[in-house]
Amino acid sequence: MAARSSRLAAGDLVAIGEVVRGRHPGRSSDDEILLFHSMGLGIQDAWAAWAAYHGTLESGIGTTVAF
Repeated sequence: MAARSSRLAAGDLVAIGEVVRGRHPGRSSDDEILLFHSMGLGIQDAWAAWAAYHGTLESGIGTTVAF
């Protein structure tokens, strides 16, 4: 588990919901790494993906890929 490694402290871990709700800023630079470990229901994963997608649209970041 990442929290048990010497590289992360308990204070380094933030629930994805805190970022999505704007209670935590998330990454502050491109050098930071985001680790998402899903432990919930599929609907929670779908909501997190939806929120991330719409957040990138609102921020004007990301790349559109045609499937």
